[in-house]
Amino acid sequence: MASGQLVAGPFYPGAQEVDATGPRAGLDYRGNATVSDFDPNTTERLFFKALLSTAYGGGGLTFKLQFSATGVTSGNVVVDISIARILAGTDDLDGLTFASVQSATVNVPGTDGVTAIASVSFTNGAQMDSWAAGEYALVKVEFNSSGTVAADAEMLSAHALET
Repeated sequence: MASGQLVAGPFYPGAQEVDATGPRAGLDYRGNATVSDFDPNTTERLFFKALLSTAYGGGGLTFKLQFSATGVTSGNVVVDISIARILAGTDDLDGLTFASVQSATVNVPGTDGVTAIASVSFTNGAQMDSWAAGEYALVKVEFNSSGTVAADAEMLSAHALET
């Protein structure tokens, strides 16, 4: 598959897995759009089950997260993503281990309600827990409380492209 092609997702608010351990982002609304609401003072997370396209060619991944911030026009967010491959016949769902976190720091837009894109890149192999074409994984998305934005970050959607 060519670089820039969609290989996983899209991931939408409300489609996440149940997180029994928290702290997790809540659901909210921005106009008529459902968003996942991440508190600025607590690192909150979501888990998405994902299938890596059978057309994935092994070139690495770039996750794109579209987000806004509630009522503010300055500051930044820190987006952390990690992947736990679910290899059929091998991996125990009760003990999945996530690969190392990959991060991006992104400024919020200068206009309230306008969205920005955070890009988080992974090289093929250990950074993505050796996730391969046609396999499932859990993708953990966190908005890290180390960001400087003084309001909730609101994730509209996310997806992964082949790098």
